[in-house]
Amino acid sequence: MALGRSMIPATNSFWHRLLVRRRGRRDGRAGIPALNDPEPSEYEKQLVSRGAQHMTQVVAAYAPKIRKLQAQLEAMIERLKDLTSRFTDVMGRYNRRRQELGRDVIVHFVSKRAYRIIMVCIALGEFALNAQAFEVFQKPLFMTILMAASVGIGIPWLAHLCGIWIKQWPKPTLRTAIKLAICVLGTVGGLLAINTARIAHLEQAGLASASEARALQGAFLGINLLVFLAATFLSYAAHEQDQELDNLYEKVKELGRKIKAVESEISNLEGHLKGLRDRQRTDLDLIKHITMELIHLYRTENHLARKDGAKPKSFETEPQIPEPSPVGDNYFRTLGDQIEHLRKMRREAQTAEIGAPAASSPSEDSSERR
Repeated sequence: MALGRSMIPATNSFWHRLLVRRRGRRDGRAGIPALNDPEPSEYEKQLVSRGAQHMTQVVAAYAPKIRKLQAQLEAMIERLKDLTSRFTDVMGRYNRRRQELGRDVIVHFVSKRAYRIIMVCIALGEFALNAQAFEVFQKPLFMTILMAASVGIGIPWLAHLCGIWIKQWPKPTLRTAIKLAICVLGTVGGLLAINTARIAHLEQAGLASASEARALQGAFLGINLLVFLAATFLSYAAHEQDQELDNLYEKVKELGRKIKAVESEISNLEGHLKGLRDRQRTDLDLIKHITMELIHLYRTENHLARKDGAKPKSFETEPQIPEPSPVGDNYFRTLGDQIEHLRKMRREAQTAEIGAPAASSPSEDSSERR
């Protein structure tokens, strides 16, 4: 806010200071205020009133921006309350499940995010390999891409499922065994079928001899099976043995990340709000200082202009300038209390285990359990 351009010159301009000095001398020669009068002169009251009016204008100018930021902060606080409530509920279930199992989460990969990135890279590699393999069929480009994408996505996805089933082996066990067998046999059978069709096409078109075709078949099948086994092992290492514990662990981590993001946004908004409040306080103090300076200038000229050199009784009292209540002055204490209360709720939820050693919360530890 350009306070110096819009308000200060009207009160603290060189011309206005000359007028204040002139009025002080004139009132002093006229004996205003009277020596024994405890009340200040009317002109001094006008100076006080003008200063108070300018301060009110400053508060009114800052109020819309401050209230807008406060509304945004309130919305973020409500979001934080909702996330904290969900966090404490999920954390409670996570702790109870850990107590039932008598252990914490055990996974052997750095993070689920890294796992997903590597699986995407495997899918892209599979797509490139199969695009090259399907190119020998000399089909339209769209069909080649579609076939390569089907295999490139299908193999990592089936490996993902197989790794989870092997690690967790959900009940009923027979059904899991059947699903696992279907996935493995279906993958191997599909790769063999693709290879058989590819070799037949190469031999029929005269693009390769029988021995070369069989060598290509073995290489292609071996690479695809290696990729399938690697992706299956990766999936096995990236998941917890107990599915319920794994799901709760991931939910706690996800909520923890969301809470950190909301708290970061609250911190940013709080910084902007504090900046506005501090500028408002600075402008108010500046106006008060200028008003006091003008009053003392008036009193000095008034005193010097008196023939008897006596000092009026009202000059012995420091002028009192009524200050408007700044917008947002008491807001930060309430805001800090709310945030600290929510943090306390999360800490209590994280340390609510009974009969098991306390473990750091997934929301505060970005790495997986080893």
